[in-house]
This record gives sequence, C-alpha cells and structure tokens, in this order.
Amino acid sequence: MNVREEVQWFVQRMEEKMAKHDADRGDGWKEADVFSLTDRVWEELQELREKLGEYEDDDPKAVVMAIYECADVANFAMMVANHLRDDLPKDSELV
Repeated sequence: MNVREEVQWFVQRMEEKMAKHDADRGDGWKEADVFSLTDRVWEELQELREKLGEYEDDDPKAVVMAIYECADVANFAMMVANHLRDDLPKDSELV
C-alpha cells in the first residue's frame, strides 16, 4: 500500500505525541475500556476547538499547538479503533 505523504507526516506527529508520554504512561491505554477512550476523544476535540479559537496563522507556536491537538484527537481515535479491532473475526480483511 502506498501511504500518502500527508498521512506519513501526520502519523509522525501522532507518534511524537505518543512517545512524549511513554515514560509515565507507556501503553496503559491498552488496558483502558473503549468507552473511557471515547470520552477522551471528545475531551481532545474540545481542546482542539479551544486551540483553534486562539489560532492565528501568523503565530508559529499557535500553529504547532493546533497541529499537536489534532494528533491527540487522532491518537485517542486510534486507541478506540485498536480496541475494536480486537473484536474482529480473525479472518476479517481488516485484521
């Protein structure tokens, strides 16, 4: 599969955010239930909305902070999807 350059770039931002918390949280999210992770998606979306309210495209720091909030949203959505993946039949085309 060819992965778009934009997706590769964004995945790097996601991994940077995940790695930032490795020392204190590790993979603890794998033990969390899907509903608490879904709540976190909503919380991160609210944080993103707040950052976008403060956003000014001529402020590089604000741009970076907004991008990393997008990565937070995506990371928690990935965690939910990973939990759901565990419920797929082993012969599913998505496994």
